[in-house]
Amino acid sequence: MLIGVPAFWLQLPLVVHLVLSYPTGRIGRSGERRLVAVMAAGAAAASVVLLFTKTPVPLCADWCGPSPVRVVDDAALYLRLRGTALVIMLGLAFCGLVLLVRRTISSPRERRRSSVTTVVAGATVCLLSGSVINLLAAYRDDGRPAEGDATLSLLIGAAMVGALPLFFVAGLARQWLAFAAFGDVLPRARHMDPGDLEAMIARATGDPMLRIAYPTPEGWKNSAGRPYLLPAATEDIAVRRVGEPPRAALVHSPALAEEPNLFRSTLALIGIAFPPRTDQEPPPMPPPHVFISYLREDTAVVDRLATALRDHGIEVWLDRTHLIVGDRWPRVVKAAIRDGNFFIACFSPAYARRSRTHMNEEMTTAVEELRLRPRDRRWFLPVKLEPCAIPHLDLGAGETLETLHHVDLSQDWDAGVHQLLRAIEAGDVTAADRPPHSNADSVVPPEPGPW
Repeated sequence: MLIGVPAFWLQLPLVVHLVLSYPTGRIGRSGERRLVAVMAAGAAAASVVLLFTKTPVPLCADWCGPSPVRVVDDAALYLRLRGTALVIMLGLAFCGLVLLVRRTISSPRERRRSSVTTVVAGATVCLLSGSVINLLAAYRDDGRPAEGDATLSLLIGAAMVGALPLFFVAGLARQWLAFAAFGDVLPRARHMDPGDLEAMIARATGDPMLRIAYPTPEGWKNSAGRPYLLPAATEDIAVRRVGEPPRAALVHSPALAEEPNLFRSTLALIGIAFPPRTDQEPPPMPPPHVFISYLREDTAVVDRLATALRDHGIEVWLDRTHLIVGDRWPRVVKAAIRDGNFFIACFSPAYARRSRTHMNEEMTTAVEELRLRPRDRRWFLPVKLEPCAIPHLDLGAGETLETLHHVDLSQDWDAGVHQLLRAIEAGDVTAADRPPHSNADSVVPPEPGPW
């Protein structure tokens, strides 16, 4: 009794939640979330009130009894409260159906996946209405059931139980049929006519907006081989390019992307049908990206070093040339350090005279990055601009910054620049070789540069 009554009433908000959240299980609209919350609160309140007033009536004399926590023994009051709760919950259920229909009508992207849901949800609410009407009619004459009411109630209840999962089964069945269709054409996808492939995918996914295009030297063409202008992505249409560089493009309803398994299978099939071209030259490698950390007192000599590196095709990142007004500079600086192919730390006697400097913050970030990179690759390059000592900076694993071989530009400028170029050319790594970072904003310097 203490479980059955709440279970009976909580099934109503559960049904509405399932219908409104299909197929992702999440309700995205605030109005729909509020409706489900109100229904859940109403179901909880009805459960408490009816447990305190539940009294046996002729309608259920054979299978229900008084509540163990009953406070009021009044059958007429219990029937009125129960009937009122049923009418209120039915009204809220109809509100859920109205929200679903309005969503389907107002948003074209919902129509494909909401049609079956709307029909089945409407049937569920109609069956619920019949059940409520039957229960209310049974409460006449102080709860004495009319002849045949018990049979009718069982039939309506069975129909409701069957209606609830029907739209889930319908959606899953469509996905299964789509996967089966994809499996049938997979062996011959590479040799299929693009028009036939497009028609098959549109039919399997149920997306009438679906189009396939592919690039040619003359521009994009559609599945019929005619020139095609890729549309811009909007609320009602989505565009997904396949491959890099793009080998094909999929134009589709945004609702298709809300079914991730089906969407990924569609992209995979198109990727097989449009394989990478073997006659294409690989894209050129980007120039090495070098971050230079320095003090403002050494600006002139650092600019000379940056110019020498740029003359040899190396991209140099300097705070004075790359930070733009309005940048969140701590984040930008850290990203430049971690995304760079190399980190050059420039030292001079001015560094030893400094008690505080943002260069230390940059080197801390660089040391964290160095520990993530392979130990057999050069990345942290110490440079002496003038005769001075290399600072004692802990690199971990028993190493310090003094362990790394440095370049002394003060003794022979040209030879020192040549050594830097050799290190960069020999140890250049691509972005794909760099370690991933998930917490790029963990260290924020206390005040802005320049430093």
